[in-house]
Parts: sequence; C-alpha cells; structure tokens
Amino acid sequence: MALAAQTLALSLKNMHKLKLLAAVLILIFTTSLGILIYHVNYTYSKMATIYIPPHTTSKQIAQLLHQDNLISNRTCFRILAKIMALQGDYLKFGEYAIPEQSTMLDIARLINSGKVIQHKITIPEGLSNYQIVEILNKAYGLNGQVDHLQYEEGWLMPDTYQYTYPTEKSELLNQMNQAMRSFLSSIMQEKPEDYILKTEAEVITLASIVEKETGLEQERSMVAAVYLNRLRKNMPLQADPTVVYGITEGKYDMKRLLYADLQHNSPYNTYIYAGLPPKAIANPGRNSIRAVLSPAPIESLYFVATGDGGHKFANSYAEHLRNVSAYRKNQLR
Repeated sequence: MALAAQTLALSLKNMHKLKLLAAVLILIFTTSLGILIYHVNYTYSKMATIYIPPHTTSKQIAQLLHQDNLISNRTCFRILAKIMALQGDYLKFGEYAIPEQSTMLDIARLINSGKVIQHKITIPEGLSNYQIVEILNKAYGLNGQVDHLQYEEGWLMPDTYQYTYPTEKSELLNQMNQAMRSFLSSIMQEKPEDYILKTEAEVITLASIVEKETGLEQERSMVAAVYLNRLRKNMPLQADPTVVYGITEGKYDMKRLLYADLQHNSPYNTYIYAGLPPKAIANPGRNSIRAVLSPAPIESLYFVATGDGGHKFANSYAEHLRNVSAYRKNQLR
C-alpha cells in the first residue's frame, strides 16, 4: 500500500511538472506567435526601392530590408520566409518597388512573386549607332562597355525596350539588332521581283536617308520615290544627310550645311559619288523601311524644303528651280 501511494504521489508530481511545462511552452508559443503576428502585420509608411542580388540568402535579405527600415525584425522575416518556402514560395533576386503602407507579409509576398521593376528605354528613329550607345551609357541600370561599331550602322531597330536592373548594354543592342533583322526578313518578302534594291542592306541604307530627310509621315513614301527614281536614271542622289554623315560619322548633328560642305570628299557624299552610300547613315524606323519598299507612285526627281517642316516635289529641274526660288524668297520675309 505504501509503495502504491508513493508511486501515485510521484506520478501526480510528474503530471504537475508536465502541465507546468506545457503551460510554459504554450505561453512561449503564443507569445512568439503574437510577436510574429505583430511584426508581420506592422505597416510601414514609406515607399522604397530595394535590389536583391543573385544568390542572396534569406538572412542577407532580412538584413537588407532591416537596414533600410522596411522591416522591424529580421528573425520574424526569416521565419516568415521559411514558412512560405514550405509552401513552395521562395524569395527571388531582383529590383523591387516597395509600396507605401506595406507590411512585412506584403514585402515577403512581393519578393516571392518575382515581380521586379520593369524599366523602359526609348530609341528614337534616325539616330546613329554612336548616338544610341550614348543613350545606353546614360540610362539607369545598364552595365558594361559597348562599342558603337559592334553592329553596322542601320541595323538597330528604333523602339521602346523594357529591361530589368541590372542588364548588360550588349543585351539590349542584341535585342535591337534581332528586332531589325526579324522585321526586314518579313517585309522583304513583299518587294516586287523587279525591284531595283536587291538586298536588305540596300533597303536599310536608303531607308536611313529617308528617315533623315523628313519627319512627316505622309512624305516618307514620296521622298523614297524620288531617290528610287534617281537611282533608276543613274542620277546622283544628292542627299544632304549623307554629306553630314560623311563629315560627322554620326557622332553629332549639323545645324546647317554649307555649299562648301558639299565638296567634302567622303564615300558617303552622294553629290560626288553616284548610287547609294557604302552603308546606312542612321537607324531607320519601320515606317521609313516600309516607304522604301512601297514608294509613292510619283515621277518626281527633286524636292526642296518649304520651311515649315515639309517639302515641295518636282518632276523637272526647271520646276525644282522655281520651288527653290520660292523657298529662298520665303526665307527672306
């Protein structure tokens, strides 16, 4: 009897200890859970941008967020990241825009989503390779050194391109080149069999001249027709933009072209040398390329600026001289 009573007393004592331990564990768990819930749902008022490099651990990510005052507790963030990882959601590297009023949970979900910031860069029509590289060199989030001679002039498609931080400049140049090649490959199939321009390079070259000659959409096919008509008659193109390129190599624009400049000896000077210049003088847009492949049905051989951004077209040299005279008189007013 005494042994049984002693055993019972010991069991009750152990049960009391277990209950006490369970109570302590429950208290620790609920307290920890409460702390975790508090930090996970705590709202921060500021907006921020953060970049997470590749191969960054959750501990390092927590440190980055904490030092920017975007989360209040690094340990809670790591616990949250581990919980989400168990569900197959992992933190991903990249540049993220943290919205205003974001909680720790919001931030973790954003980084798990991989929805990084998409940057845009616009390459206008009619720029040289040199000028395009200058734009890339000044753009945010682009890395690496590139040479404007990496591609031949004219083979970079003007357009708006998206990229993420960080991206290599050469990657964007490759996209531009591939876009131009793909477009040319598709549109060249539409050219007539007896078309005077035989190669993609010739089309690009003439399209680059058209691009530099006019910014008016309705004039592109007319300017293209003039140059194609002159080529068929073996007349020199006499295109001012080719003279400019021969002088500047596409590194800058000239505000005014003098008569003396027309004598500048360069293979790009189409006043001196007949036919197309050796290569393109700029990177033409899609519409200028279309204009060269679908010229206006006109017989004009000349055109002169009107002073308001447009041009006056003429079929004969005598008519052209009258247009030039009218332009000069208008300039003197």
